[in-house]
Amino acid sequence: MISQGIYWTLPGPVPGVEIELRDVTPQYAEELLSANTHNRRINSTVVGRYSVDMLADEWPFVGDPVRVEENGLLLDGQHRLAAIVMSGKTIPMIIVRGLGTDAQRSMDIGNKRTLANTFSLEGLGEVTDTSTLSALLRRITVWLHDGDMDMRSANRYSNASLYSTLGREDKELIFRAVERGGRINRVNKLIKPALGSYAYYRCALADVDAAAEFFARLESGVRSIDDPLLALDTALKRLPQYKRHGDGYKHQLALIFIAWNKFRMNQPMRVCRWSWNSEFPEPR
Repeated sequence: MISQGIYWTLPGPVPGVEIELRDVTPQYAEELLSANTHNRRINSTVVGRYSVDMLADEWPFVGDPVRVEENGLLLDGQHRLAAIVMSGKTIPMIIVRGLGTDAQRSMDIGNKRTLANTFSLEGLGEVTDTSTLSALLRRITVWLHDGDMDMRSANRYSNASLYSTLGREDKELIFRAVERGGRINRVNKLIKPALGSYAYYRCALADVDAAAEFFARLESGVRSIDDPLLALDTALKRLPQYKRHGDGYKHQLALIFIAWNKFRMNQPMRVCRWSWNSEFPEPR
């Protein structure tokens, strides 16, 4: 029987420490946050990402506690609590109270577990390059929600959102795209695996057979006169080095999509170019 949202309360392993499992309501989260005077600055992007998962009922219970000092000071959990307030959801959490004033020194000092780490631990037999898979899922998620190819909104989405993307009906296409991106990069170092995999994924959504032919030719290096792939090669090589990183991702992707569209329409192409004041091309 739950009393006022409290499942159980137990004494901790050291005197004065108490461990409680309870439902944290937005009101109770605000109460805990009122004592948040000795912590890092709250990252609104992180709070927003957590809130999205809570609203979508994709916030799993994993046992990470909210930690409170012996005098009531909040030591850890501010982003989760702020997300509860933002989302208006009630979330079950473990609360550890009565910790010493020096406990905060040992918090959050380990390496953050990335999505690629999680995939590696789960042993996805279908794909070995978990880093590219993670990057691809982030790009697909941004495209599905924002259509924003400069990736400025990428950090808005949590690992739970990316897992939802992996659970789409085209999961097998995502795995093939990861493999294709790696093969392209081995023969053309200008195209990073994440870029090649995402470009293949988007083109395959338009025409999977034509995408297989286009990217096989991209890998092979075989070109002919007025070939869109030859024009693409030249454009990528002429792209300044600084544009091959950061925002250059968008420029490279635009060039690939432009060449793809010409290839799909069986049209000759001598020059492949795209400018920042032009509309971003969509693979057709």
